[in-house]
Amino acid sequence: MHTLGAKVLAVDANPINARLARVNAPHADIVEVALSDYHGAAPFQMPSAYDDGWGSLIAADKPNGSIMVPVWRLDEMVKDVNRIQFIKMDIEGAELSALRGLGAYLPLTDYFLIECQDIPERAAITGAQVPGISQLLVGDHGFRVYGYDDTQRIWRKLQSAYSCPGRNFLFASPNMPNVEVLL
Repeated sequence: MHTLGAKVLAVDANPINARLARVNAPHADIVEVALSDYHGAAPFQMPSAYDDGWGSLIAADKPNGSIMVPVWRLDEMVKDVNRIQFIKMDIEGAELSALRGLGAYLPLTDYFLIECQDIPERAAITGAQVPGISQLLVGDHGFRVYGYDDTQRIWRKLQSAYSCPGRNFLFASPNMPNVEVLL
């Protein structure tokens, strides 16, 4: 990606994942923080040993203790850019607060690929996140939302995102062409 002129910023609060990212993506800027809608510090729930990707500010499904991590707003990290082409988010229930932390840069983003899943244990703590994600992006900012149809191998336009295990939704800015045209 670096050779194509793209600047890649990867964010992960889990120190193990951040270390792996530095090895696997040497040209990316790796920042070891959690994303939210405030700046500060918070306990990050570490995942269990067999479930290494599910750590979160919200709550790990099978927690393995917590560590204190810095928490940043995403708009603090992208303040020197005019436009963001693509953001991929899979931060285990903290997506809505991270999106809110994008502030004025949210409508300056072309595409978001977000895993939208309200796990019951997390939803009991924070409330359902997926309806808020859909309202913020689709309702408030006019993004179009697409779900991938595995059987036909195409992206289908939807009215809104919905909670679904392991399902990623593509949100396209109203300023961008329809996804059907791009694929």
